[in-house]
Amino acid sequence: MTGNVFHYTAKGTIASYEKMNDGYETLVREVLSGLNDTIDYTDYNSDGDGYIDALCLSVPSGGNADFWYGCTASW
Repeated sequence: MTGNVFHYTAKGTIASYEKMNDGYETLVREVLSGLNDTIDYTDYNSDGDGYIDALCLSVPSGGNADFWYGCTASW
């Protein structure tokens, strides 16, 4: 896998996202919104369908591994 790395500091703690039913989706939406002025998301839509083709999000250690492991979603 190749790509670019962008840094974002979340507004909440890892535990605060884990308490939400849709915590990983909330975090991803926050990250994408927070980086909106930094990233041209069309660069990551190679098939032209209007969606980012892939996203890999790394969260810090210390969280609930069962919550974060294998999170997948489509919007």
